[in-house]
Amino acid sequence: MGRGRGNERMLKTGGKVWIDWPFLQPRPWIPVALLHATREGLRALFEDNGFHTDEIGTLEWQGPDSTITWIMNVLMRSLPPAAQKKIGKMRVSDLLSHPAMTRSGKI
Repeated sequence: MGRGRGNERMLKTGGKVWIDWPFLQPRPWIPVALLHATREGLRALFEDNGFHTDEIGTLEWQGPDSTITWIMNVLMRSLPPAAQKKIGKMRVSDLLSHPAMTRSGKI
């Protein structure tokens, strides 16, 4: 069952499991992202291996907006106070129009 293998041994018959899967969250102890799953992929992963899915969805802390907020907060805490003050006054459009972001031509 790949990544889900072994879960059936942890559950009693009729038991339930709650899975909270991170979305784009860097983990310093994991050198590479091994699997980014979609809702459909998670459903298939378990249902293809005999599990029943009662509910599947994305909660407010599981989307890209929460991930960006989390990363920006970590970044801000790592900067010297003067840089925190300067960046703290910027709008998203200021950040996106910064020369370092536009030089690559990807925006």
